[in-house]
Amino acid sequence: MDLSNEGNDQVVKDLQTLALGPLKGVQCFSGIVGNGFRFHTRDIEMKRVHQNSGVMVKGIVGDTEKNYYGILTDILVIQYLDGKWVMLFRCDWWDVHRIGRGVKVDKHGYVSVNSLCSLRTKEPFVLMSQAKQVFYVSDGLDPNWLVVVETHPRHHYNVAEREVIEDDEDALQQLQPRVAENALISQTNLQETHDPFVEIRDDIGEMVIDATEANQPKDFDENVVIQLNDNNLIDEDDSESDQESDDDDIDLA
Repeated sequence: MDLSNEGNDQVVKDLQTLALGPLKGVQCFSGIVGNGFRFHTRDIEMKRVHQNSGVMVKGIVGDTEKNYYGILTDILVIQYLDGKWVMLFRCDWWDVHRIGRGVKVDKHGYVSVNSLCSLRTKEPFVLMSQAKQVFYVSDGLDPNWLVVVETHPRHHYNVAEREVIEDDEDALQQLQPRVAENALISQTNLQETHDPFVEIRDDIGEMVIDATEANQPKDFDENVVIQLNDNNLIDEDDSESDQESDDDDIDLA
């Protein structure tokens, strides 16, 4: 099969890299920050106060999902050509297949694992991208049992998403009460802002004013000179000084 003529070029390169196999040698680490968690191996955790070696992986047994719980022992990085690499977690797993003896769930939904029952498996490795972090708390009634406490990635928050879909008719029905309410508020504001001192007098009878030449409107006359006081007049010397001062200003435009 000629892969050069099949599909995307980048996919073909990745397949060829995986087909050639990994490079010789493996890098080992004692801690890694991934998936929003800080993981430490069990040996490093023994020297520290905080617990960061608990691992949980979701698996499928038959048609049902099952959570596997374990302790991180090694962090391995396998390198391939073209700078490709895969990070693996090697863990010691608890036996979650034997209900009641290896794992149990109380009435509150808390899961506990028996620290004396290990899972016999030939597949201790999981991908780092599949692992989630958990903590183990000693059971006060039985020290051999550990209560599993799941945690959330750092800076990740579970916010419920709510999608609201409204038809145009529903939106119009919701808008109409608001418009009526705003109109009522506006009318109330007008009543509240009404000046109580401005009232219409009803104790005065009707008055009739005869139209004469004195109270008739007159046409505009250009010959009429409007008299201004001294404050409104501008002296010619003052206008020249203002013009000189404007010439001294620097135009930054």
